[in-house]
Amino acid sequence: MKKQTEIGTEIKISANAKYYGQDMRWTEQKSWEGWTDEKMCLFHFSDDFIESFCPKQTCFFTDANAHGHCYLFIFDKGVEAAFYPTNEYRMDLRWANPKIYYLGERRYDNHAEFAKKANEFYFHLTNK
Repeated sequence: MKKQTEIGTEIKISANAKYYGQDMRWTEQKSWEGWTDEKMCLFHFSDDFIESFCPKQTCFFTDANAHGHCYLFIFDKGVEAAFYPTNEYRMDLRWANPKIYYLGERRYDNHAEFAKKANEFYFHLTNK
């Protein structure tokens, strides 16, 4: 069984990541492509816990409404990205240098508890 981490654990980007990410081609139509705002907070979800992210194109969402293991990505400066109509960004982690934090697992039976803990961590993080 894979070790789970605590909410707020920083996750790294590594060329040696065990989780490689999506290996099929994305075919959805993008809304736009260009540079993002100066600072952004986005979310990534996965079925399994990710110990480190691979430096490649990765998808992110503007809200934490999916189920699975949730990660908060904080981009401190604008990055090149593509945006899709499903509130999804795709960015290449080889060029972006975000801070990544594990927020826990959002399941069908813990929405309120997940939101409370994630919000507490985010508040603590942004008010240091």
